[in-house]
Amino acid sequence: MSAKGSQKSAVIWGTIERFSSQAISLVVSIVVARLLSPSDYGLVAMVSIFIMVAQTLVDSGFSNALIQRKDRTENDFVTVFYFNFFVSLVLYVLFYILAGGIASFYNQAELVYVTRLSALNVIIQGFAIVQRTKLQIELRFDILARITILGVVLSGVLGIVLARFGFGPYALIFQTMAMNLTTTVGLWIVMPWKPNIRLYSWASFKKLFGFGSKLLLGGLLHTLYNNLYTLIIGKLYSASSVGLYAKANNLAKIIPQQFVSSLDRVSYPVLCSQTTSLDLEKTFFRYLRLAVFLVFPIMCLMATLSRPIVLLLLSEKWADVIPLFQILCFAYMFEPLQKYYWQILNVAGRSDLSLKSEVIKKALSLIILFSTVPFGIKWMCWGMLLYSVVDVLIVLFFVVRLYPELVHKLGYNVLPIFAASLGAMLGAKVPTLFSLSDFLQIFFGVVLGGGVYLFLCRLLRVSELKYLKNVRHRFWNR
Repeated sequence: MSAKGSQKSAVIWGTIERFSSQAISLVVSIVVARLLSPSDYGLVAMVSIFIMVAQTLVDSGFSNALIQRKDRTENDFVTVFYFNFFVSLVLYVLFYILAGGIASFYNQAELVYVTRLSALNVIIQGFAIVQRTKLQIELRFDILARITILGVVLSGVLGIVLARFGFGPYALIFQTMAMNLTTTVGLWIVMPWKPNIRLYSWASFKKLFGFGSKLLLGGLLHTLYNNLYTLIIGKLYSASSVGLYAKANNLAKIIPQQFVSSLDRVSYPVLCSQTTSLDLEKTFFRYLRLAVFLVFPIMCLMATLSRPIVLLLLSEKWADVIPLFQILCFAYMFEPLQKYYWQILNVAGRSDLSLKSEVIKKALSLIILFSTVPFGIKWMCWGMLLYSVVDVLIVLFFVVRLYPELVHKLGYNVLPIFAASLGAMLGAKVPTLFSLSDFLQIFFGVVLGGGVYLFLCRLLRVSELKYLKNVRHRFWNR
């Protein structure tokens, strides 16, 4: 298969993996949410900041460093594997010791057990980072898709059963653990790679860490920011409030992050392989436009139909999620712009600039966060929306120094899609003005909003319509 064909196949399989697994996960999470209470979700969310920071430390930017380098060797892979393994063990021991302190911080005694169990995922995931990276480098997303979908199905069934029999927050913990175990074992089966410890190299470590350390610091800042809201809400409010915010946040970000993530895993190695600035520009905007074309209208429709969506899927007990969910839909709408422009700094090998941008962004984010905390959770969500715009502006400032054409042509590539998405909102709003059931409001809202969006995209000659039509035709005729 040609390189171009491999890229298109990777995009298709990457998208299949993400959206098949997320569709199943969404169904499972809806069922589980109906069985559990907001406080059950809140207890698990309270330790999320610590687990996410640990997972970032385990990877340390080495995955991206391996993908970015064209002269990678077996020594590099072995070095990363043993580093990941050692750090994950050390971090678990720390979590085991500090679990009591975390429980005292939140004044929730049950968090001792929640923390120690949740931390096992750090070790489990650390075992498969190299295998996953190898498959990404080879663009073997068909394998990743099958393994991930299997893990989602098995862990989903377990989560529903445990929630049904009253396991509370532990249903969520064991569901996540089962998912990670299944995918880790699956990756080792399909990639029976033997990490020869004699190939461990300090020279490889220094070479990879020189690039990855800046990604690590940037990733830590990003992870801390993403979970700082949960930390503060958990400290100042109840576990139920944490659960409401966590559910709104997870619902709002699931679509944009999965779309961007599925394309990002393909686009990053592809962009790193481009040899001319013209090829880089064409490839960059192809992926960016595709992500924006899919994410913008979906987030606008979800924000417009937030009330019937929450009431139909989660029931009345989650009604307080609605205003938070609506605001966060707009905040996460800019995820493709944030991710792809930040990524291009790493493609250029300028992880120093990506780190500088993260430091500035997160400094401003803290100002916004602590300015909104006194006014309640809703205003904190408005602050997240403001930050999402600031994030894009700052990263554009750094990118324009390296690739000015990628910034100057942003409006030309994105504004037509943005305008069509706003039109979709108006179409989706119409059914909510009538006394229809939640299901009918969603159904007619999607039909009318989607119809307006496609009409405007066609009118504005958005090229992604033709691209997706060709991809669909190619996929069904494989």
